[in-house]
Amino acid sequence: MLARLADKLGEEPGDERVVDAERVSELLGVTLRTARRMLNTLVDEGLAWPMPPARSSKVGRPPRPYQLLVDKLPR
Repeated sequence: MLARLADKLGEEPGDERVVDAERVSELLGVTLRTARRMLNTLVDEGLAWPMPPARSSKVGRPPRPYQLLVDKLPR
């Protein structure tokens, strides 16, 4: 799962390894709920770190960013 996500991120400009559930949903073509579940699984397996949400003036719960630990992937 992390390898597939890292491949999708590698196709885009920049080397960004911080994503949120909405971004994962767009990249992998899954629902938002499935993307959240995938990110939680990656955290449980030690392949991603949850980061503090960015401050926002918008109403509602802010999106939670995750740092993907792609260096833990086998080569």
